[in-house]
Amino acid sequence: MFIVWGKKHVRKNIGYAADFCPICRAPQAFRLVRVGLAGHVYYITSGDGELLSHERECLQCNTLFNADPAWYHTLSQKWQSLAELIKTTFPNLSEVYKDRLELAEKIIKTPALLTPQERASMIRIPFHLLSPLVERRMAQTHIDLGISLALVGSIFFISIVPALLMKILPFDEGLIFLACAITALLGIGWQVLTAGNRYVKRRIIPVLGPSLKPLRPTESELKTALAELKADRQKMATRLSIADLQKYL
Repeated sequence: MFIVWGKKHVRKNIGYAADFCPICRAPQAFRLVRVGLAGHVYYITSGDGELLSHERECLQCNTLFNADPAWYHTLSQKWQSLAELIKTTFPNLSEVYKDRLELAEKIIKTPALLTPQERASMIRIPFHLLSPLVERRMAQTHIDLGISLALVGSIFFISIVPALLMKILPFDEGLIFLACAITALLGIGWQVLTAGNRYVKRRIIPVLGPSLKPLRPTESELKTALAELKADRQKMATRLSIADLQKYL
């Protein structure tokens, strides 16, 4: 009997806390998650596994960041309003993030007063914070809607089209079936190759756009930010369409 076993990541919610979100550029409520590595049999694990890291997810933009539970005064075991979370989990948030909060206010109220260095940094930071999400996504196998439809469509295509073509084309049946099979595989292959682009368009751009909107970046500034990612060999640089991003600006 074949037994499926190995290691898998196990994520467990450990509480809620308030913190500063560099994508929203504001204090937000966060969900803290423990990430462990546990053994599994048929993908069923027992226990939380060996601790790998902690993550915090902004409940406003859903962006993941590394986290340290010890950074907070305490963790709330239930979701509370932002004001309550600040009071119980991070009472000195405004003092700790004083400079960031002042800069965020400057971006909203008087963006023209930003120095060239501040402006370039504020445009660059969201790209670099979101890029690891793309790297993680591309490092794993995911079957999204596009791939699923291509797989189902290929089954119907191979089941129906060859029989129809054999009735109207004077070619060998095997050759017709082979051509149809190749066509179906090409369709699936295209969906697999463009899955990363779809993920960026669906998950990354709707978050990146609103973060950049107060700065009103030019196309040249966007190209500069992507060029930096490309120099670092980040996949987001080739998966993100500036035209799609500009729709949110």
